[in-house]
Amino acid sequence: MTDVHIELRSAPALLASHRPLGIPRGWVTRTVFVLGAGAITASQLRVVGPFGIGEIMILGWSVITILSPAWRVRPSAGLWPTRVLGLYVILGLIGTPFGILAGINAPGTAIRFVSALMLVSLMTVALTFHENRAEILRTWVRWWPALAMFPNVVAYLISRSSPTFLGLTFLDGSYSTNYRFQGLTTNANQLAMLAASAFFLSLATARERRYRPWPVFMCLLSTLVGYLSQSDGWRVSFIPAAAAAMGLVFMEKRRNVWGALRLIGAWLLVVAALLSVNTILDHATRLSGGQNNQGGERERLWGKCAAVFLRYPLFGVGPTTPIYDLGKHDECHNSYLDIATGGGVLATFTMIALLIYLGRKHWRSADPIRLGMVTWLASFMIFGYQGRHPIFWLMLIWLSAPETATSAVVHRVRSRAARSHLTSRPVRRKTTTSP
Repeated sequence: MTDVHIELRSAPALLASHRPLGIPRGWVTRTVFVLGAGAITASQLRVVGPFGIGEIMILGWSVITILSPAWRVRPSAGLWPTRVLGLYVILGLIGTPFGILAGINAPGTAIRFVSALMLVSLMTVALTFHENRAEILRTWVRWWPALAMFPNVVAYLISRSSPTFLGLTFLDGSYSTNYRFQGLTTNANQLAMLAASAFFLSLATARERRYRPWPVFMCLLSTLVGYLSQSDGWRVSFIPAAAAAMGLVFMEKRRNVWGALRLIGAWLLVVAALLSVNTILDHATRLSGGQNNQGGERERLWGKCAAVFLRYPLFGVGPTTPIYDLGKHDECHNSYLDIATGGGVLATFTMIALLIYLGRKHWRSADPIRLGMVTWLASFMIFGYQGRHPIFWLMLIWLSAPETATSAVVHRVRSRAARSHLTSRPVRRKTTTSP
């Protein structure tokens, strides 16, 4: 004989075990974090020292997170960026008095730069030990590229008629001569870093979502913004790394081959059209000593920074503008040298070791997008200083976190399971009894 048992789950039990109305748990904190990360990219909107609307949002999010039950100090994977940053900050604090006594590090500059690093440190600690780190990073990867790129596209359209608007300066130069577009950031290299970051994050989203139109569009838009910056470092470091990453993605097995091929074709057409504006000869002339003389200027700054590092190799002179060049205090425009002058040889060694570790990790895991991002980041650091920017450390956390590679897949599986459970029909179980 066969008995049929019908099991119905009560509404209270259903709501207790799943999220009501499909609203994800913790969506408010994730939204605040992503919006703050987007607002941070507009560095011209800072009102007090290194703090603006985005920095205040991230600061508030970090403090609330550390005080909440979601933050737990426990051994966790993906700790290397936090350790490297912590060492850099500690060594920088030790070296700051030496820099002040030597007249290299002004107290006001030291306070401003140390405040920026403390904010970044607080953010990385709060995120690294957050119990929902994977979901926060997934939300950031999905929405931050649009928040970072679209305001700068609007700024570019405005700059075509007015290089300044409401006190904001969109150009370093003018369209009639040589110019570099900086958008809402404070320099073109910073905008180029944001554009390249948005590209690789959008490429990861496109790959996980089978090359849907939105992430593919963001790949093309971020490439356009990077080109508009006219950053030499972007051209030298980003284009080869992005091309290699997309080539390796195309050769992956069990992927959407035609979707990858369409993305590669569209990207190559966009890059070819953009680079045709400036010939290779004209670009080489500018680098070697023509307009703006970027090559000669960087060589001079690097030489002066190297001299400062050799004088204070152990702890450096603290986070500051370590050189005085052409009547103004300036940075090294090289992340490795800026870290060396700010934190000494040990801080530089740990940063290089972190990049080597990430490159080896993603080479062994055969992840072409993250490997391309590490390659771009290691080469782009030669052309500018990104150590105080929160997005720089967010990228390192994303590259280090082991769960990010499958976070989108896990989220889709959980979402489907929740939806099927909420709409499930009565479960019919058959049991057989002896006659």
